[in-house]
Amino acid sequence: MSDITMQVNSGYLKPTINENYVKLTGTVVHIYQVPEAPIIVTTIATSGSGGNHTHYPKVIWFGDLAEEFMQKVHEKDRISLLASVQTKRRVRTGEKPIYYQNIVGQGFTPALKKIESAFGLPTEQGQYVEDENDVRLAGTVTHVFKVPDKEIMVLTIRTYTAGYINTPHIRLFGNNVQYALENISDGVPVCATGYAYTNRVEREDGAIDYFEGLTCTSIAIAPAEKE
Repeated sequence: MSDITMQVNSGYLKPTINENYVKLTGTVVHIYQVPEAPIIVTTIATSGSGGNHTHYPKVIWFGDLAEEFMQKVHEKDRISLLASVQTKRRVRTGEKPIYYQNIVGQGFTPALKKIESAFGLPTEQGQYVEDENDVRLAGTVTHVFKVPDKEIMVLTIRTYTAGYINTPHIRLFGNNVQYALENISDGVPVCATGYAYTNRVEREDGAIDYFEGLTCTSIAIAPAEKE
């Protein structure tokens, strides 16, 4: 039995684990450079979330990293990258706030061949390492939304890493929803693993809607200190 107990409405709980981590390994299928700005947006094809579904998360690069990426990486290249989930809130006079959530790149390398990964032997021979699509969030829950009449929940998790606060939201399904209903509320520290998902849905009129975000695969209450 876990020695972590849930405490609610008993003062702010400071999480002892803070993490905002994304790792993707896959094939670059599109590179877009924002005109007259050191910003690029890349689309990575990765099946690393398990199952047979391929996802196409977008990763944004800024400044020197954007320039380096443009010089070294081309479409169809296989790469591994590290990133974080960054959020932003914009308010315009007389309008509701708009929330943005993006995966922002922090570093990249060519994807390794399996021989090099296993033995440290540089080679162009053989297969590449498997795709990866790994998201880890740890921090404090700031908002819980249960979709009515569906086994779907959206959690907003406040993370504090590298001196920055972000509030990514992540979707829960099935057993994770039941766990969250019984154990998680605003102010509770959590650790969650998941993946970056994308989905393409065709409407009855033939129009295409594109969706992207984060899906949780596992979640648990995390240790914390009372302040």
